[in-house]
Amino acid sequence: MNRSSLFFLFLFVAMAGGLVSCVKKQNTGSTNSELDGKWKLAQTATDDNGNKQIDGSEIHSVPSGQDYELTFNANFTGVENDIYDGVVSTPLSFSWALINNDYLYSAFASHDTITYYIVSMSSNNLVLQANTQTGLTAYYYNKK
Repeated sequence: MNRSSLFFLFLFVAMAGGLVSCVKKQNTGSTNSELDGKWKLAQTATDDNGNKQIDGSEIHSVPSGQDYELTFNANFTGVENDIYDGVVSTPLSFSWALINNDYLYSAFASHDTITYYIVSMSSNNLVLQANTQTGLTAYYYNKK
């Protein structure tokens, strides 16, 4: 290959890599406006086999008697509501923030704090993971 062919090959590879990088950043970034609104818990998962990842067999639907929702408000406040077999739990208020568009920090009025890793977020779906005392957990939400 001559120099000019090598130059164009290098230029093509650099441009293609740049385009892939831009597309990847756009797809993984989360924004406050995407999070605003009500989210209903559809599935949960725990790392039952201890391999430090959520496998498909570890994902389970929320029981039919449970209705668990998170509401994220534009002013960085929110409410957690849980109804299980007709019993309504006391709503829990929290403050929230996105950290580097990769993590969701929730500070509950009861002084508990949780930092979730945002696995994925779209206008209709939200997947959060957290390390708990019992291991890795994941929560799968659908926008209401």
